[in-house]
Amino acid sequence: MHDHECRVVQSSQIHTCTRATCLRFVRHGNLVCKRRAPWHLSVEEYVDEHGDWNPKRTYGFLNNYCLAISMTICCNNDIKPLTNGKETKDAIWYKTDYATKKQSKNNNVSALMVKALLYHQDHSDHIDSLLKHNHMLLFQCQQAVNREMELSGPQVMAYLMGWGDNIHSHHYVTLYWSLVKRALLAAFPQLDQQHSRQEHRGDELASFSFLNFIVETYEESIPSNEHVKRITSSLPQRGRPQNERSHYHEQHPCSHTHCQVIWCKGHNTLTNIVGPWFPHCNDPTTHDLYCASMLALLTPWQEISTLKEDNTT
Repeated sequence: MHDHECRVVQSSQIHTCTRATCLRFVRHGNLVCKRRAPWHLSVEEYVDEHGDWNPKRTYGFLNNYCLAISMTICCNNDIKPLTNGKETKDAIWYKTDYATKKQSKNNNVSALMVKALLYHQDHSDHIDSLLKHNHMLLFQCQQAVNREMELSGPQVMAYLMGWGDNIHSHHYVTLYWSLVKRALLAAFPQLDQQHSRQEHRGDELASFSFLNFIVETYEESIPSNEHVKRITSSLPQRGRPQNERSHYHEQHPCSHTHCQVIWCKGHNTLTNIVGPWFPHCNDPTTHDLYCASMLALLTPWQEISTLKEDNTT
């Protein structure tokens, strides 16, 4: 009997801390168990005058267990004394809610789908094609769900008034601000912050193309204790290593307040190009613009006028 208990407890009641189950990083960068293992050890069970209690435990990673349950069904279980009315009420509520399985919207959808399937089986004998048979099944399931769909109050009012699915309180007209912005940047180049970042980037990023500069780096404010961090950066510190920083040249308006940070290897940053499509490479009328666009995107430069050297096309 004792050997059987030991085998069951060893196989089902021993808590093992893993990153996938209970280990979490805390504020100081340490991994701790969210179940607070290992637990307090005690040579005997006790309940003191303050209501604190502890079962007999000589191994810190052993879960509480009921001997009768463990020996009967040989599975993991936990026990807790109900020391007041609130804990008893919470335990009863949990067991009742878990056993009765309150109804949810998914249960209603499942019932509607079953009803549609039964109707389809009784009224689809005239369909010979398997493809049409499946199309009709999907159509009937969709209609069954739409027929019982829950509608919000404003949506019901819109349908009753005949306003349709979309309600606009204002009339909108299109303003093509890109044309105005292009004219402003042509007249005042210093207003273009992205171009300024590219033009006055640090020497560490000189070999980065415009595309790599946008994807592989990001801007970050310089903290007030940056000087102290530079002095102590060579010392062993907690946490992950700091990403490489690149400071702007002095001509940049934010050279003393911001810097560029190079993303770590394996990041998931991608470009989201906003604006018109690139010219097509096979169109002779825009071939020069296509070449200039690819040079500006894929080659390193600080001033865009240097893309075209003398005696080049």
